[in-house]
Amino acid sequence: MCGRMRSVSNTKLWLYLLSGTLAACSGKSVAEVPAGQQSDTSAIFGGGARLKAHYLDGGSGARALVDFYDTELKSNCQFVESASGQYHCLPTERAFSYFDADCSEPAYVDHRACGQGPALAGLLVSALSEECDALAEGYSLAEERPVTRLYARGLDGCIPVSNSKTAWSLVREPLTRFVQGSLSVVGAPGGLQASRVTGDDGAFSNLRLMAEGKPCEQVVVQGVARCMPGLGARPSSGYFDTASCAGSELALRIASDGERCAKQRAEYVLEERAPTCVEDDALYQAIDDVRDAYRVEQGNQCLARLRDSKPDNYSFYHAGEELTAEDAPPMAITRVGSGVLGVPCQTDREGTPLLAPSQLSGVPGYFPLVWSLAEGSACGAIVDPSGTRRCVPASVVWSTVTQGSSGPFSDASCTQRVVQWSLGQCSNGSRPFSYFIETDLTSCGSVITHAYAVELYSGPLYEQRDTCTALSPSPDHFYLVRGPEVALASFPPIADTTER
Repeated sequence: MCGRMRSVSNTKLWLYLLSGTLAACSGKSVAEVPAGQQSDTSAIFGGGARLKAHYLDGGSGARALVDFYDTELKSNCQFVESASGQYHCLPTERAFSYFDADCSEPAYVDHRACGQGPALAGLLVSALSEECDALAEGYSLAEERPVTRLYARGLDGCIPVSNSKTAWSLVREPLTRFVQGSLSVVGAPGGLQASRVTGDDGAFSNLRLMAEGKPCEQVVVQGVARCMPGLGARPSSGYFDTASCAGSELALRIASDGERCAKQRAEYVLEERAPTCVEDDALYQAIDDVRDAYRVEQGNQCLARLRDSKPDNYSFYHAGEELTAEDAPPMAITRVGSGVLGVPCQTDREGTPLLAPSQLSGVPGYFPLVWSLAEGSACGAIVDPSGTRRCVPASVVWSTVTQGSSGPFSDASCTQRVVQWSLGQCSNGSRPFSYFIETDLTSCGSVITHAYAVELYSGPLYEQRDTCTALSPSPDHFYLVRGPEVALASFPPIADTTER
């Protein structure tokens, strides 16, 4: 992420920053491409004869892909790696659970959004696997049956979960039922490019950034975001190569299943730094693949990390000599779309859009701020009570005062909330967000019900202890209160659209 989330008393942060690859935050600069050079995102995704693009439309060319609609199977799908180096458009609906403790028999728990009705036999879903010749497969629902325990894949193996009383058994579908895709690289040579998967029917979607023929990852050199070719490892936060857990920490890369199957390893170690409030990352060569790693566990014991018989996506390295990223291509960004809303897209050196941010945060109740308003601030889509998606700038959920709340408050009765926000060492003194919002969590997800302007507060402060007592303000905090209500209709609408 571009920044760090500050702690807020009794609030829930509604601030899901752009993916780290977008680098559009304070302290990170990118090579700018003139706005309006590309009027839409047609270079990033498009439908074909059978697959039709399903996207969110901010108007005037600002579109962000969600997935594809398969007109033959009557099902939404996404291009995923089905086997090492092979791609198919498999059902977006995903089975995350398993019936068995080895996570080998996938199970589907109905968690679909409201309005779709209950799951029925024959519904198409997909499931992931650790097997390199079947990383993802398509299934249809067979039979719903009662369960007492299900399992899920985690970083440390197959773990028990208790999230449902029933689950569906699945029947594997032949991959020939689904549109197959082929991989290519697009974008002007000699700079930032992107991998693209193109379906047999002509539908396509760009997948990830590339440089020098390799996947690349963001690093920041003296405040400039660049895409470093190859895979990177990070400091591991507590893993060592000795049974005494002493010395320098190892670097860690948690590979995707596709990377593991392709036997890809980290080429460099990235240490994120911002010594003077301007990011200036350090890069080192990743050397000495380390097989056995140790860390301090409960009881202050230095224990070896257990390896079981399952594939291991963890890889550990030492940091070698320092590297430079000055020759890595800069991550240029342009605002695509000529209307109220735009999409900040990474571009190649000629200004052609390569990637737009994902619409899927994967975090319930949080909404990725992947759109940009005309004045440059970011906003994210959330549904209002009428069912219309609205693009709301970075906000904090306003919660009512409850018994036991400690404050701070603006009144001597400790009933009027004040939100405090840490300025932080690198703060520029501006307000960190624009609105307080109230939301309801429904079966359809989060719904915004009210929005209020944020106002700075400099009056007396109080806190609730045994009694309501005066509180001295901290010089390194903002104090904010709820201002006038803002009409939800003032936030730009975003349409959910599927090509015809």
